[in-house]
Amino acid sequence: MKAALTDAARDSLLRAEALHEAIRSPTLPRLLNAFAAPEGPVHVYEWVPGEVLNDYVTMDRESGRADPSSA
Repeated sequence: MKAALTDAARDSLLRAEALHEAIRSPTLPRLLNAFAAPEGPVHVYEWVPGEVLNDYVTMDRESGRADPSSA
């Protein structure tokens, strides 16, 4: 499940929803449900095995994904 709490995150989830409507690919996890919550859009995806690329517990919040050495 993904939820958005910032304006940028909300925009990103809405773009992802449009992408899933336009593209069907076995390489993308299937979007099972999308709905609006008071905090913003929420997506529920099918479970797929994989590895965590960004551990939000240990990730440096200042650099986050902007760090070129991060996943």
